[in-house]
Amino acid sequence: MRFLCAVFALLSLSSAARADNWSLPPAGYGYAAIARCGNAGAATLKPNEARYEICADQMALFAAAVEKARLDKRLLIVDFGATWCPWCKSLQAEWRKTKLLGGADKRLDLGATFDVVEIGISTLQEGRMTDIPSGHAVLDHVLAATKGTKLKSIPFLAVLDPGDRAKTVARSLDDFEQPNSGKHDPSQIRTFLVETHAYMRSGAAAPSEPGWLRKKIRRAWMRVISD
Repeated sequence: MRFLCAVFALLSLSSAARADNWSLPPAGYGYAAIARCGNAGAATLKPNEARYEICADQMALFAAAVEKARLDKRLLIVDFGATWCPWCKSLQAEWRKTKLLGGADKRLDLGATFDVVEIGISTLQEGRMTDIPSGHAVLDHVLAATKGTKLKSIPFLAVLDPGDRAKTVARSLDDFEQPNSGKHDPSQIRTFLVETHAYMRSGAAAPSEPGWLRKKIRRAWMRVISD
């Protein structure tokens, strides 16, 4: 009986370690509300702003999304952005369209494979851009799990395996922007997600982000062919 109890205890500890692979919230984290939320704990976003829950603890939103994805055996897309960012607003609209995640891709059923959580890292306070501390704490925690990836522009996308923190891919999306449209190319986003899934689940090569020179050349070419 003692032997069985010991085995059960070890299995329980192992399971807890897997569930807590992301260690959320991270050690030393403390929530700080932003001034825009005021005493009421809520902020009214303007119609032209991206719809991030800026008055919520972004770390709590992230932790809940990681746990849900873990239980559902899905990968988690983390969309980092700002309320003042028009590209962020357009990407949020894309998540809600069937052509991005809702419909089954010939390569992978994206809607059944990924969850999405939107994390705000900046907003406006009296007309000035203001950081959201809890959002930046999430960003720092996610970037620490990548191999030197840096935030270069927003929206910024990360895809993570909730059961294995080492499997985290993140990139800026500026090379997915379609000139003169204010939108991202959904086919490129879908391909990135398919490649990320293959890396995390099948051991394929991790998708890479082009360097600044390749991005610059591509943007120039896209402007030429769109004129």
